[in-house]
Amino acid sequence: MGTQKKGVRFLFQAVSSAAIKLVLWHWSQPLVYLWMLFPYRCYIASLGEWQPRFAAVVAVREVLYLGSTVLATWQCPVFLLMDPVTAWKEAKGRLERVQRAAMWVLTPHNYTALCLANRFPDWRRTFLGLAGIQVRVATAPSLLRQLPEQTRPQDVSLVHSCFVNGPR
Repeated sequence: MGTQKKGVRFLFQAVSSAAIKLVLWHWSQPLVYLWMLFPYRCYIASLGEWQPRFAAVVAVREVLYLGSTVLATWQCPVFLLMDPVTAWKEAKGRLERVQRAAMWVLTPHNYTALCLANRFPDWRRTFLGLAGIQVRVATAPSLLRQLPEQTRPQDVSLVHSCFVNGPR
């Protein structure tokens, strides 16, 4: 009887930890972005012709991320139980430690895509492409700043500032 109670307690801890990570770690930023995009749509449109396009690209990225977390939760929910401290300790070298920690903390969308790529070997290219698209979307404003002045959209500096520093 005592072993059965321990099993139920550990199962409850795992499920509650996974649910908290899903909602607070993975879903909070995309849901808040999409939620705030609606009331500020007129303001975004007033910033020029490029700002709504950039906002739409980021919205698509966030929807892709939400979709990938739903799929990962359904097909490989163990990705929600990742413990960065344990992953740090289990890594073989310093580079692998830093890579594991950075992947989970700085780019959770790529971490989720890579978990899906491991879960579905036949779809590996698709999920690795998803990770690549999400990285490219995040770095697009930095790349646009490198364009010559006459071909660059006017609002790139504002978009880059919002990507790097958050909204003002």
